[in-house]
Amino acid sequence: MELPEDSSRSTKAFGITRAWLTAHEGRVLGPWLRAVGVEWTVILTAIAAAQVSPWWAWVPLWVLVGTRQHALGALLHEGVHRNLLANRRANDALANWLAAYPIFIPVQGYRTSHFRHHRWLETDKDPGRLSLDAHPKDWTCPMTLGHFVTMVLRDASGLGQASSASLLAYLWEMDEPRWPHVVRIVGLQLAFLGLALVGADVWTYLLLWVVPSLTIAPLCYRLRGLSDHSAVGPMQLKYNRSEVDVIASTRTLVPGPILGPLLLPWAASYHVEHHLFPTVGFTNLPELHAQLMRHPDYAQRAHVTCGHTAFLRELLGRA
Repeated sequence: MELPEDSSRSTKAFGITRAWLTAHEGRVLGPWLRAVGVEWTVILTAIAAAQVSPWWAWVPLWVLVGTRQHALGALLHEGVHRNLLANRRANDALANWLAAYPIFIPVQGYRTSHFRHHRWLETDKDPGRLSLDAHPKDWTCPMTLGHFVTMVLRDASGLGQASSASLLAYLWEMDEPRWPHVVRIVGLQLAFLGLALVGADVWTYLLLWVVPSLTIAPLCYRLRGLSDHSAVGPMQLKYNRSEVDVIASTRTLVPGPILGPLLLPWAASYHVEHHLFPTVGFTNLPELHAQLMRHPDYAQRAHVTCGHTAFLRELLGRA
């Protein structure tokens, strides 16, 4: 299994032995398929519920579907790291058709910049710098509560498309032609539209698939992006580091029981652990976190935040 070139710190640094790592890394196809099945079941149930619900009930269903689109993006991340199948073409096809194409992106584009992010984390070559350069107020911490609320409302209403576009544009960077992916995505979306017309109407597809992908899902991506690397270390070092330092630039956000599954699904927020050991699949990240926290050096140095309330206080400089 290929590591992005950043890559893991020495396993001995935090007491993770090669034997432990070998036992906990590898393919996660079975759990991944079950997780994808859960997300599609929730999405289809929400869409079915909308058909027998009053108009106002579509609002929470719109929010729910958007969070599940983001969850598909979190699961797509396993395909990016080729944690599904040994055959690369099969790995990418599975990730694309079940998780990526439905949410309008290709796994290949995500991988290109994501591996660059791993390799050049928080240096001037990290592609995340593009968002800070284009929209500094959205990514500069601490930020004011007023700006945070404005940003959330802007994304949720769809009025923040310029900022969201810069956040998501890197998902289409790839070293191969884009048009085959565009054709497949358009074909799949037309199939979704056809199913909506047979079972309901065009508004179901537009309001409970397209609109969430332009509003709630980008908001979830933004919040997760902020939780991964923002308000960690001095702002003047952000994208100005001379070398990669995962511990100094990354946060693990231990999710709560309610907002965790809604906004940080499938262990997506165990981000320090992921950067240190990207070959460990999502099912084993909580256990990896617990193992690392037993090491005094890691427990002292790692930026670990428990719950969204503490995370918000850090973003606002009130921790």
